[in-house]
Order: sequence, then C-alpha cells, then structure tokens
Amino acid sequence: MPLFTPKFYLKKPTETEQVEPRDYNDNLDAIDNALTEHFADRMAHFECLSLYKLDKDAFGVFVELQWKRENGKLAKRSVFSRGTPPYYSLRTDTYYHEDGVTAKVIKTYLLTYDQDNALISEVLQ
Repeated sequence: MPLFTPKFYLKKPTETEQVEPRDYNDNLDAIDNALTEHFADRMAHFECLSLYKLDKDAFGVFVELQWKRENGKLAKRSVFSRGTPPYYSLRTDTYYHEDGVTAKVIKTYLLTYDQDNALISEVLQ
C-alpha cells in the first residue's frame, strides 16, 4: 500500500513496491493542476494587478483598497476599520477566486501605532 505526501496527497510507493504508471501519471496530473491554479490565481504576483483606492475618510485616508486582475475582476480587497480615524486598528484582507466575487481567503491584521501615531505593526490574527 503506497504512502502519501501531506500537502498534495501524492502517492509514494514503499521501498518494496514498484512504481505503477497510473499512480505516476496521477501524481503528475495533481502537480500540473496545482501549478496551473497557482499561476492563474496570481495572488502571489501582485505586480500583475491594478490598485484602486476608495472611500477616503475626513483625514484623507483611503479605507478600502482593491486590487484587480487584467480582466477587471477583483483579486484582493483590504478594508480598514475599528479604532479612531485616521488610526484604524484592524485591516481585513479578502482574496477572491478568478470570478472576482467568491471569497477564497479572509485574513485580519491588528494595527498598532507608536506614540507619534506612526504605524509600527500589522499582526496577522
């Protein structure tokens, strides 16, 4: 019985097993699909996205940022909230699937400031 890798669940034959062509091909298909999804997603390649700044508050801070793909569909949205403007204490980042509508991942960051009100950290929650 083969062993499996932890992330992509690829089949690994034991030391006493022969490599089966079907298992080998299944592994290659799984790797190909993972790479195809990664390159299509472009989440890791923000230089390929356009940035839009929205909803400027009374202090001139944009409380929403949107990154859009070349086709105009939303890739990422950041919203600043909580705290006392313009020193927001929370940033919520939403990453979107290729359709630009369906959320894939949501991450929140706690923002902290020093005594001069300079942003000093954004800690993932």
